[in-house]
Amino acid sequence: MCRHDMCRHDKIRRNTFVRGDRGQAVPLMVLLLLAAGIAVVAITRLGIAADDAARARTAADAAALAGAAQGQAFANTLATANGGELLDYQTFGNFVEVRVRVGSSVALARAEREVVWEPSRETSPTQLSYTLLQPLIELAVS
Repeated sequence: MCRHDMCRHDKIRRNTFVRGDRGQAVPLMVLLLLAAGIAVVAITRLGIAADDAARARTAADAAALAGAAQGQAFANTLATANGGELLDYQTFGNFVEVRVRVGSSVALARAEREVVWEPSRETSPTQLSYTLLQPLIELAVS
């Protein structure tokens, strides 16, 4: 290498080095912006799906409780009021099971109908305990 400032091959190397890096930041920034845009779209879609799932669970719970208390028509009304669509309504003894769709999410919920029983004065303690424990016994056996 030459030690004086006017040497031709030092200028060529210096200019080539600078010229080779010029414009490299633009494609890198384009790729970073594209990746950030894809990440924003993905996070937005995940957020919408999570919101739909939460609202579907809420609508299904409300519809199941309403169906257990007052029947299928009321379950459908509450599912619709919570922004959902009642897909299925089934009863199994004292239980009501519903499927509700909100957006792209479907939720399943069950509720038990409340059976009101008031013992008479003639009911023995054994009959009372058996009557109160009978639903638990049936669940344990099945």
